[in-house]
Amino acid sequence: MQWLDIWGHQQQDYRSWPSVVENEQQTIRMRLNHHATKLRLKFSNLYGSEAIIFEKIEVQLLDEQGKVTGTTIAVNGGDPIIIPSGVSKQVSEPIEVFCSPNQILEVRTYLKRETQLTGGIVSYSRLQQEVLNYHWAGETQGNFIDQKERFRIAKENQRMFYIYGIAGIQAETEGQTIVAFGDSLTQQGFWVDALKQRIQHEGNANVAVINKGIGGGRILRDTNPEADSYQRHGRSGLKRYLLDTFEVENVNTVIVSHGINDILTWTERQSSRRLIADIINGLIFYAEEAWLRNATPWIATLMPFKGSDFYSYQQEELREQVNAWIRNQKLYAGVVDFDHAVRAEDHRYVKRAYECGDGLHLSAKGGQAAAKAFDLNQLCK
Repeated sequence: MQWLDIWGHQQQDYRSWPSVVENEQQTIRMRLNHHATKLRLKFSNLYGSEAIIFEKIEVQLLDEQGKVTGTTIAVNGGDPIIIPSGVSKQVSEPIEVFCSPNQILEVRTYLKRETQLTGGIVSYSRLQQEVLNYHWAGETQGNFIDQKERFRIAKENQRMFYIYGIAGIQAETEGQTIVAFGDSLTQQGFWVDALKQRIQHEGNANVAVINKGIGGGRILRDTNPEADSYQRHGRSGLKRYLLDTFEVENVNTVIVSHGINDILTWTERQSSRRLIADIINGLIFYAEEAWLRNATPWIATLMPFKGSDFYSYQQEELREQVNAWIRNQKLYAGVVDFDHAVRAEDHRYVKRAYECGDGLHLSAKGGQAAAKAFDLNQLCK
């Protein structure tokens, strides 16, 4: 038995969209895919402007109908948990929780004092997790609060959900840990969650998929300072890949879906030949570093984007050149062809039912179509 990450997302920098809250109960539910008797909570306040102090944290298991299947357990004996600003990883003491695949873990955090929140997890898909927020009145749960009324992050983008303080879940178990590394197409979670669901439904217990996507992220460049004075879109993939991917415990497989934003932000002032060479070198770096760490790398082709505001004929040529390299390279153990899986009859577009309305990002159906492109016999070994 060893401690494995079984659920988690990438911490993101929202200092540009701060929110001040107090008397807050946050209820997070995530579907599990592991047999385990002990769990640990991972905390993070990497981009915090001040400490997060949870007055208490409770966990319990639910069945598929949402009924409680065990006793409520106080984390840390019910004592307050302090997560200082700048802390990227803090782990709770082990919690005895007897869990099985398809059960739902519910984590409730209670934040009493006024706190400015400036970082945490953001995602879109609610297929494998959800978060609910309530006004906490003393020892009782108060009224439900819509996130867009509570957090600047959700107000600015109302498709998002936001989780603060909690960064992941670990279990003492055996199994396979897959990390999905990429940009918003990964961060939004539609193909990641659909892949998790396929893995569960096809009987592959004890396989986790950890989401390490950051919206707007590029392989070659950090967040554009004209778009955000902080790092809302993350540092370049070349800078963050090793730290963000391999801080996950015992990674077995890495799925890379990255590079489209480097193409979308290309201008004619840049050398297209140099850009393609740099993107390919970045993808080579990802694969080689995974192999060095005994992790098997997979790579996804870049999806169409003609229906978006970013499209140009020259950028489409760049995408096709990168995809040609991806399909023919021998560095990655597996290629998943997202491009073929989601494109319309006109291959420059995502199929209308598979995109969210902006011509670029996936819908839930698009995520399911992308997830079907995986060969699970090869991926889940």
